Amino acid sequence: QFLFNWTLENIVTYNKKFKDVHNLNLTGLQSIQRDRDERTTISVNGIPAESAAYHRLGDANQITGANTDLIEWTLLSYMGRVNYDYKEKYLLSATMRADGSSNFAKENRWGYFPSFSSAWRVSKENFMSSLDFITDLKLRAGWGKTGNDRVGDYDAFNLYTVDASSGYVLGTNQTFYPGAYQLNIAVPDLRWESTSQTNLGIDLNLFKKINLTIDYYFKRTKDLLLDAETAPSTGFDRVQQNVGEVTNKGLEITIESKIIKTKNFEWDTNFNISFNFIGNMRNYLNGFT
Repeated sequence: QFLFNWTLENIVTYNKKFKDVHNLNLTGLQSIQRDRDERTTISVNGIPAESAAYHRLGDANQITGANTDLIEWTLLSYMGRVNYDYKEKYLLSATMRADGSSNFAKENRWGYFPSFSSAWRVSKENFMSSLDFITDLKLRAGWGKTGNDRVGDYDAFNLYTVDASSGYVLGTNQTFYPGAYQLNIAVPDLRWESTSQTNLGIDLNLFKKINLTIDYYFKRTKDLLLDAETAPSTGFDRVQQNVGEVTNKGLEITIESKIIKTKNFEWDTNFNISFNFIGNMRNYLNGFT
């Protein structure tokens, strides 16, 4: 077996500060990943010297089987991101990502995944100066989409194989000819699974000793990739499909505090609690059942 994997990334960044109050950061990314898996399998009987292992297979009395296989996968990605802040009080970020996966047919190969986020550091506002017990207060909001292409490398395409278990006997000499048979059901409209998530958050620091973080999130995953059961009449038990969607929403609360901090002794406390609610999954089986 020969495994070969390589990744090439090109990143460019640009930083600019205007009038000591505007900060701009631009980032561009181009990336490509490729996997190549080559396999050769030979089965033999009667090796004269087992110590030679696979180095002397040609000396065997009988070769009972031989097979070679090649599996390849490629992912091509582009990403652009803009970060901006004004006096470190108002923060904005926007990202656009495009990924092309060889796991899908040409018309569904590309997935596009944007994201946006913003934050307001309220503690830097003038009206907060009288509240000296609040060391830091920041409000956050964001939305983004991510993708998943992890299915079999050729699930979107028809695969065929040839071996002695399927064939024909033809001619007066009753010659056996191996036949080809189908290994899977192609799903040409197989596409990226996508997850969009909205986040709202608060970061609060009190007396330089207590940190409070509250996060609310709402997540929705669409076009779920699932190796789903299919009707036996198709000749197959399962087939890879985009079967539906599921939603999650929840709340996370974290409290960290430094009760005592001296030169020789520290006492920290941490508290975390989370609530997660899973919505009903809607299922679509695309006519295979």
